[in-house]
Amino acid sequence: MQRVKYSTVQWIPTMIWLTFSTEHVRNTVITNEQGQVIYKTDTPFRLVRAHTATIQKIKPNNDQFNVLEEIEWHTFNSSKFRAGGTKIEMEEFIPK
Repeated sequence: MQRVKYSTVQWIPTMIWLTFSTEHVRNTVITNEQGQVIYKTDTPFRLVRAHTATIQKIKPNNDQFNVLEEIEWHTFNSSKFRAGGTKIEMEEFIPK
């Protein structure tokens, strides 16, 4: 009989409270419990063309943001999700 030594790593979930600056999640600043800006979202209004929602994350120790994802919202065609250089149809990302 062979004895095997196991190493166990415990994962302890951490809860983070996020606060939205407005009720409109398409255009808001998201802060943590210390009031530090973590994310922001921006969705300019477009009447005719598709509009693109941009989700950005602040760079550590900096006041600049990195774009995490973009969502191209379309009324009649499939919306598109773009992250990390990959662009996919919304039906593939979130199937009905």
